[in-house]
Amino acid sequence: MKNSLISYTKKCASIALAFTLAISLGGCGKDKKETETTTTQETESNVICDDERLSIVDEGNKVVITTKDTSSIWYADTYETEVVELTITEDVGIYTFTISPKTEGYAAIDIIGEGAENRVIYPISFDVDKDLNMSTTFNSFEFFQFEDGTETFGIDEDLNTIIQDSIDAMGTGNYPDPYMVRPIDMASTDDMLYTLGVESVTGMEKAAIMEPMMSSIAFSLAVVKFDSSDNATAAATTLYDSAPQDKWVCVLPEGVFTKVVDDTYLIVLMGPQASIDALK
Repeated sequence: MKNSLISYTKKCASIALAFTLAISLGGCGKDKKETETTTTQETESNVICDDERLSIVDEGNKVVITTKDTSSIWYADTYETEVVELTITEDVGIYTFTISPKTEGYAAIDIIGEGAENRVIYPISFDVDKDLNMSTTFNSFEFFQFEDGTETFGIDEDLNTIIQDSIDAMGTGNYPDPYMVRPIDMASTDDMLYTLGVESVTGMEKAAIMEPMMSSIAFSLAVVKFDSSDNATAAATTLYDSAPQDKWVCVLPEGVFTKVVDDTYLIVLMGPQASIDALK
C-alpha cells in the first residue's frame, strides 16, 4: 500500500538539497484550508506566516519567503511559470525565495517542512490582476505518520484506507503521481464547492480528497462518510450531478463516477476513463 503523501515525499527524501518547493502552473486549482489561512489584505503587518521553519512576508510588490532551519525544509524542484518570477538566494544555509508578479494569472508554491513527529505543507497561492497587483493566500496542512509508515494530512484512517484501496485498484498509470491526500473542510463553503460542487450534503460526516501535487491531467478522488446508507445512496446522484468538472482551467476530466462502498462511504471520482473503469 502506498503512502498518502505518496512518492512525493519519497522522492524528496532522496534529494540532497535542504528544502522542498514546487510551483503550480497558472490556474488549475487551489489548495484549501486545514489549519489556518491568512491573506495579505487581512494582515496589517503583512507578515503572512512566522513559525519555527520559515517566515512569509508581503512587501507590497513582492512576497519574500525565508527559511529558518534548513534541516527541516526539503527542496525538490522548481517549475517555470509566466505569472510570477521566482528568485532564490542562499546565505550560510538560510534560503530566501522572492516572488514578484509578471503577468495576470494564478500561481502557487508548496513548501514542505519535516518535523520530528509530523510534517507540514505550506501551500501559498498568488493571484495577479491585470494591473499586476498580487494578492497572496497562505494555507497550512499538518500530516502525520501511522505506525505502518503511511502518512496523511490528519485524516481519519477509514477514509485513508478507502482512498488507498482505490489507488491500488486503479493501478500504476491510472492516477497522477505524485499526489497528496487531505481533509475536505466541511465548514468552508469554498472548499466544499471546489471539491464536491455543493455547499453541503445531507448526512455528510467527514470527507477526504486525493489530488495531484502537479499534473496536466484533471483528476480528483474524494471519499465522503455519511451517517446512513440511505443518505450515501442519495448523495451518489447529487454529487455526480454537481461534480465541479470546470475547476481545472486548463483541462476537463474524461468522466465522473460515484460509488457507495462499505454501506456508508461514497467515492466521487473525476478523471480519465481508465481510472473510472478500474473502480467499477
